[in-house]
Amino acid sequence: MGHWWWLIFGGLGLATIGLKLYFQTDSGAYYRDLYLMKVPVIGGFIQKIALSRFSKSFSLIFASGLDLLRLLDLMKGVVGNQVMARQIATIRSRVATGESLTDGFADADAFPPLIQRLVAVGEKTGSLDNSLMRASRYLDKEIPRDLKKAFTVFEAFIIAVLGAVVCVAAMSLLMPIMQIRGNM
Repeated sequence: MGHWWWLIFGGLGLATIGLKLYFQTDSGAYYRDLYLMKVPVIGGFIQKIALSRFSKSFSLIFASGLDLLRLLDLMKGVVGNQVMARQIATIRSRVATGESLTDGFADADAFPPLIQRLVAVGEKTGSLDNSLMRASRYLDKEIPRDLKKAFTVFEAFIIAVLGAVVCVAAMSLLMPIMQIRGNM
């Protein structure tokens, strides 16, 4: 470490810059979002934020009278998640070919069954904007709960890391003392 420190820190710096540049590409952003959504506590939090954005924006813009295909084009940029944006693009192409919005959402696994059912009910009853606004309100109540869970997990992780650091520090102080004592 003392001799090759420049190579280690230089490699870490280059890896960080490389990942940052990769995440700016379409495929990099897609895989970043895909893996982030699979992280146990944080993934659900990220997904609910994107779903809340989608539901609220979709509801407000749909209520203003914009046609469905343009609305779905707008939603790709609103969600802020490349996995959901690709699935919205697939939904848009299916709706453009004549399928219903409910059928388009049927294969979108980034959208939970709650959103899929609310889209189906809203489309059948003609109140799609109201259904998705209710979903947005529900998700807005769930997000603070998930944030508390995330902080609880983060707090436990920090305690474990600090415990390991203290253990290493104690061992680094005690091991030389034990060696000196053994040599005497």
